[in-house]
Amino acid sequence: MIIRLQQPIPVRTDHPLKLPVDTDLQGVLLKLGEDAARVDEPHLRWVASVYKMDRFRAGRYEIDTTVAAHRMMRRWVRGMQDPLRLRIQAARFQHDLVRRISAQMRFEPSELDSVLSDSSLLADLGVERHHIIGRILPDTYEFYWTASAEDVVRRVHQTFHDRVIERHASRLDSLGWTVDEATTMASIIEWEVRHVDEMARVSGLYWNRLRRSMPLHADPTVNYAVGERRRLFHSDYRFDHPYNTYRIRGLPPGPLNNPRLVAIEAALYPETHPYLFMVATAKGYHTFTRTFDEHRMESRKWVRWLNEQVRARQEREANRFSSTMPR
Repeated sequence: MIIRLQQPIPVRTDHPLKLPVDTDLQGVLLKLGEDAARVDEPHLRWVASVYKMDRFRAGRYEIDTTVAAHRMMRRWVRGMQDPLRLRIQAARFQHDLVRRISAQMRFEPSELDSVLSDSSLLADLGVERHHIIGRILPDTYEFYWTASAEDVVRRVHQTFHDRVIERHASRLDSLGWTVDEATTMASIIEWEVRHVDEMARVSGLYWNRLRRSMPLHADPTVNYAVGERRRLFHSDYRFDHPYNTYRIRGLPPGPLNNPRLVAIEAALYPETHPYLFMVATAKGYHTFTRTFDEHRMESRKWVRWLNEQVRARQEREANRFSSTMPR
């Protein structure tokens, strides 16, 4: 009997056990079945009976097949969870960020949405509703799966405070910028720039425009205004929206997304150069120019390249279609 009690837990699965609520053994077995786990059900029932385990706590538990069944199950009874690594990435839109975070946690997207618009919480954090997105700093955090949406927001916001507000306070003072202005600029850079080594240069270009009281003319703000990332058309630039920097001067009212620390630092420490214009290139970088005439020349090259890509794609589709037609 003692030997049988010391047998490793008879569960084989690549997934952790996730119990959304407190449950009985039947609930545990159902969750394991949902993950296609191979389980010696009679043995688990026998162990639960011997140790009088009839209630298991909500949580996320890694299955360690080297641990005796009664020891592993005792953790489920006591709610001794294994933490997970919550990965927060820079997202294009807030609804994407909410969905990605919630998919890793127990709470629903609607719960996180409610927290991000909770006026009392935002007041406690000292941030306005349209700025909170900029403070959800991309990084990997350790949480218990059952942590609430508010717990996550508070902890991530504190990390932002430590790594941005505290660390760069003197730089913000010297620039005369608020932290929200910095994250707003960083969010444009985050969306605009594919390669990190170009961020400071793009930041310098936007700084040059601001110093000359020029409109930012930042395409990401137009994408944000129209609500999708796609190739922009002339009509889009005329779209009346408070974030469209082809229609307003200066920075938009708030950040477009949650920029990474590298983008925030690029906004705070821009490269010094004379450039005022840039055009995308096929390799994901930009060509920078000082005059509008130079800019128009580079823009024509870019448009020609885009049109060539469209024609090439249409030809491929036409050839694919003709090859499937009966002869």
